Amino acid sequence: MYLNDILLLEYGYYFNILNNFKINNFSFDSKKIKKGDAFIVINSGYKYIDEAINNGCKLVIMPMDIDYQNNNILILKTNNLNNLLINIAKIILKSKKIIKIAITGSNGKTTTKELISSVLKTKYKVLNSKGNKNNFLGLLDTIFSLRDEDFLVMEMGMNHLGEISHLSKILKPDIGVITNIGSAHIGNLGSKKNIFKAKMELLDGNPNMLLFVNGNDSYLKKTKGIKITKKQYDYEPIFQHLKIDYNLAIAVLKTLDFTKKEIYTCFNNYEMVNQRMNIIYKGSTIIIDDAYNASLESTIGGLSYLKTYKQDKIVILGDILEAGKYAKKIHKRINKYLKTLNDTKIYHIGNYTKHIKGLHFNCKQDLINYLANVDIKNKVIYLKGSRKMELEVIRDNLLLKF
Repeated sequence: MYLNDILLLEYGYYFNILNNFKINNFSFDSKKIKKGDAFIVINSGYKYIDEAINNGCKLVIMPMDIDYQNNNILILKTNNLNNLLINIAKIILKSKKIIKIAITGSNGKTTTKELISSVLKTKYKVLNSKGNKNNFLGLLDTIFSLRDEDFLVMEMGMNHLGEISHLSKILKPDIGVITNIGSAHIGNLGSKKNIFKAKMELLDGNPNMLLFVNGNDSYLKKTKGIKITKKQYDYEPIFQHLKIDYNLAIAVLKTLDFTKKEIYTCFNNYEMVNQRMNIIYKGSTIIIDDAYNASLESTIGGLSYLKTYKQDKIVILGDILEAGKYAKKIHKRINKYLKTLNDTKIYHIGNYTKHIKGLHFNCKQDLINYLANVDIKNKVIYLKGSRKMELEVIRDNLLLKF
């Protein structure tokens, strides 16, 4: 993309400029800037403009209200940064011959994304969204990272109605996946019906996309998508509560001409993403770190997996957030599933976990101090809570005992 292309997007007409240089790449991160790149200033990014310039950027794009001047660099100030970035992203996508896969759902988005990506990478060049980059800026950052890939696999998250529609209209996916309609973000959305409506916004970017949905879900089984069920394929993952995610991935990959043997071989070597059912072995102790995020459904799934262990268990829970008026009801429902676990001690922190039977602590440090005197040898320890509960702090302190 050239400078004149960007000026056309911003002002609506071409400029007769002699130095119409090429912009190699776009980035929000000054540390990733290389010679010939454009640095995009968002939030506190103005603090790092000089660093971006020193790293070789040729253009700085920033909101109009940022007070920054430098005669040694070309600066483009805009009244609508988001709109300009969206249009840049769309031009980048149009310039690529790439198959775009978008994945959303209340639970299982990351697992399904990683499963599909891991198999695709055995034959193709693949870019997939990283970490929690499943929002607007995450989508743009991922698109700006495109080079010569064959596939883009994008996770799409949301907190409110309209967010997935916005993302999908930018990406215009060729293939879509909806994993389930659960209770995550029900405090913001108000009902499962609205959550279903929000997830179905995935189609707004391309009504003709090839859509795969969870055929066991009471809402999704009524859609026109290709229904995939838990019983459809014979692959048996270690974590049975994730079987539908594996089956959705298989369905997508078979459509892309991968054989079951190719898919299953790759799945057998697949390792879970950080803090999502990560099993850590320390001598006779097993720590299961499932604390990247939490919903009622994913918590129930994790607890169901614990039944496969015969050892004594310790369950450490943090709040399930963004449940709104349903918070008390959701946390009380967990008691039903905890009753099915034998030889289990239950500890928890947070405001809403008080509705769960077990030993409650006011803060992480109080629980850490208590666990310092608990014998964890030969135990299975399961950690689950929403991201903001930061249960990895407790995990790390447990690991210090070895």
